[in-house]
Amino acid sequence: MKQREANYDLLRILACAGVVLVHVSAIFAETFIWDLAEGLPGNHPFYTLMYNSVGRFAVPVFLMLTGAFVLGDTRTAEYRSFYRNSPKKIGIPYLIIVLVSCLYNAWISYRVDYTGMAGVIRPLVNGVPFYHLWYMSILFIIYLFLPWIERVRMKLSPRGFAVLSAVWLLAGNAWLYLAEPVTQHWNPWEALCYTGYVLVGYVVRSAVRRDSRGWLLVLAGIVLELWLGYQVYTGIRHGLDRELLEQRWLLAYTPGITVSSLLVFSGFGMVRINGDLRNLSMYSYPVFLVHALLLDLVLRLSRYYLGQRWLAHLDSRIFIPFLTLIILIISRVISPCMMRPKTHK
Repeated sequence: MKQREANYDLLRILACAGVVLVHVSAIFAETFIWDLAEGLPGNHPFYTLMYNSVGRFAVPVFLMLTGAFVLGDTRTAEYRSFYRNSPKKIGIPYLIIVLVSCLYNAWISYRVDYTGMAGVIRPLVNGVPFYHLWYMSILFIIYLFLPWIERVRMKLSPRGFAVLSAVWLLAGNAWLYLAEPVTQHWNPWEALCYTGYVLVGYVVRSAVRRDSRGWLLVLAGIVLELWLGYQVYTGIRHGLDRELLEQRWLLAYTPGITVSSLLVFSGFGMVRINGDLRNLSMYSYPVFLVHALLLDLVLRLSRYYLGQRWLAHLDSRIFIPFLTLIILIISRVISPCMMRPKTHK
């Protein structure tokens, strides 16, 4: 068995926590928008938007981790074995969460929103069975391309593949940034654009060397994310639309998040982490899959029993990290029902 790399295990755990943090803080940010429209001061909006920005490296890092550990393995170039084994790793848990999401959406559609089957069918057609699962739609398409990408990698020199990776990342992110936002995520072109992160993940992992100064790169990436969050905060204060501000500053393909994610990923590749984190790291995928449903259920129950804005008017400085931790813990408890980890000897 290959030796575990605890630095990347820790990064995977933090990326998973970052996704949950972004989704939890989004509830408070949405309520701040409502308050602002009514002339209310809001619930510590500065801290809310800082929380909402600091985990934005997560999606690019997840894609870079895919490239770091799937590319460079000659078995990836073998189409039959790769397509036979990959569904066992990502497909079965995904199908479980899609089924649960459809049942949940049906319950919401018929008992709460009264939209009927449209509330179930439309998300499936758009590749978003639940709001966070857009990522899985593009990931599945990326996996279809990986054997061909690995064969290209094997034919190119390391420098040639590094140049290809950089150009692919820049061109793909530029197209996503300048084009209209994608709403149909069963979209091969969107997946190809995001594939630049996968290629760069392999290149960075191959190139970086151990150096304690990697923490400085991580810190620089986090500081950059906080600065981007501040741009969103000031923009909202000046009456700009939050969705448009996020498309400019905080989505996975924006220039700032591209740079911050590369800094964080490169920094973690350089540092040495002691300890064995695989028992947490291996559950990051099922935790990612289940957390949004759990969070949505908590939000709907609080709105039903305690009022539309009660939950999001708790002190955001304390309650955002607290609720994030609770969602992570419960999701971790639930996750073995979806995926049985391999036994490591």
